[in-house]
Amino acid sequence: MADYDKDVTGQEGYGSVYVYIEANYKEEWSKRNVKSGIFVDWGLVSANRWEQFEAEYRSNYADYSADYASDAEFQSRMARKYQEMQEYYQIYEVPAEEQVDVFSDMDIQNAVREEMEKDAMEKASDSAALAAFETIGEGVLQMDHEERQTESEKALEASTESKNSQTNRELEEALKEKAQDNPEYLVRGAPLRCRYGSHMRYLDMLEAHGVYLNDDPVMHRKDCKVGENIMPFGICSSPVHNLKRRDSFFAGAETDQEGNYLHAPDDRVITGFVCEPEITGDSWKNCKEETKIAQNATPETEGPAACTCYEAITTASYLVCRHGGIIFPLGSGQLKFSTYMAPFLNYPFADLKGKNRELDEKAFEKWCVEHKIPPDYPGTEKYMEWYQNRIRELKKEGASAKKLRAAYEECLDNAYWYGLDRMEPDERQAVRNMVNQYARSGLLENEKLEEMQKKYSGLRLDCGYNSQKNLAGATPEEDGFYRYYTEKAETFEQEQKELEAQMRQASHMEDSDAVVAAANKIRELKNEKEQTYGYFSREVERYSDCLDAERKRQVQEVENLFKEQGVSQ
Repeated sequence: MADYDKDVTGQEGYGSVYVYIEANYKEEWSKRNVKSGIFVDWGLVSANRWEQFEAEYRSNYADYSADYASDAEFQSRMARKYQEMQEYYQIYEVPAEEQVDVFSDMDIQNAVREEMEKDAMEKASDSAALAAFETIGEGVLQMDHEERQTESEKALEASTESKNSQTNRELEEALKEKAQDNPEYLVRGAPLRCRYGSHMRYLDMLEAHGVYLNDDPVMHRKDCKVGENIMPFGICSSPVHNLKRRDSFFAGAETDQEGNYLHAPDDRVITGFVCEPEITGDSWKNCKEETKIAQNATPETEGPAACTCYEAITTASYLVCRHGGIIFPLGSGQLKFSTYMAPFLNYPFADLKGKNRELDEKAFEKWCVEHKIPPDYPGTEKYMEWYQNRIRELKKEGASAKKLRAAYEECLDNAYWYGLDRMEPDERQAVRNMVNQYARSGLLENEKLEEMQKKYSGLRLDCGYNSQKNLAGATPEEDGFYRYYTEKAETFEQEQKELEAQMRQASHMEDSDAVVAAANKIRELKNEKEQTYGYFSREVERYSDCLDAERKRQVQEVENLFKEQGVSQ
């Protein structure tokens, strides 16, 4: 083994691609003597194939490491270190005489350089070994290009999993444990995160497989093609990636399934290597083994044996990226998902649950003040008090109407994306009180006032776990909600009568096939009625603490319509 590879192999499993190849091919390749051939013509004169591999590996390593360990990368890391240290000194009120100048402190510079060089060495080593394996393996192995590529992927996956073994194992174990709790099937639009990605993305597909849940196509384990199913996750922070292209993104630029911003991009810009997912194994892991979905079925297909079937994927499934990340679902996609992330969760220093809890909380609160960040989740007492104080201060300063509107809307927008259904009753009421306060402030024209009140009447009508966008298009605080379910109940009743009439006629005609078909349709209709009533009941329950007498009367009328048809919770 080459000396410069030792530091990356002292880990569990195959610490690098080199070690994987060494373990699987050194013994065989050492027995293959070399006298002539294209590799000798290239100057790779060695006693055997293994020595040829090592010579090619060394040559590649020298080229690649020069690219990775650049002075520009060192300066970039030093700049980040400086920013981190300055913020730390400010938050913890470190006296000037105790502060360290990172640009003149050799210990800090050496530590940054060692970390950078270690990362560079790992990346260069893996890339060099893969390239050497492809070059030497072409003339030695009885494999075609596709087979060699598969073996290369195995080597890189083994190396990646080893370098990230502890955290990845914990994540994988959590997902495997989740698989025991009847996880939901993933459908198109499921929100995804990569462990090292800066942004959330959505699972996509170009063509459905013919299996649907609530009109959303269900996905299987082969639905992991980059650019088709899996999109780049922004900026990659993996310590073992091979990426080359750098760019900058707004930290808050999350979008919904239609590409609309879920909240306005904030002022913080993330700069780094652009994510380019490369899925190892071309397949989701931890799939639903007992549920198969056909890839190429047609109406004429007779049984699963006549087509190619793959296991369904669930909220417990995951993908492994060869750049070191684990890609996992944040939800099934069956209901809309909110990406709200509380800004205070970005606090970069001490653990608030650690030993220095009192000091940590004081520093945390100061950090929030410095960054103008509310110190809790939307709706909570601390959150609402923070915005009330901010609005009072703006009024004292004689701030413009534009600034006051921005303060109100920031408070309410966060609550909108967070969602009323995730709040306690008193928190929901606190948000509604803020809506009323904003409405009485005189800051909005009548048209804007109506628009604002409609938007916040439900708080997250068109995203998150509120499924009503796909059904009623309204909330229990609006008449449209009850019109929708009344019409659905009446339609169900009419369909039930028609199907029962069909079954009676078929029975009279002694047409057993028609009787069975009608009975099956009645059973399907019953399931649809129960599902629809379930949506209604769950949504009413979410809003139960804020419905007035008239709304409660409308709730009762809809419940009676469904109960008359034998549907109840």
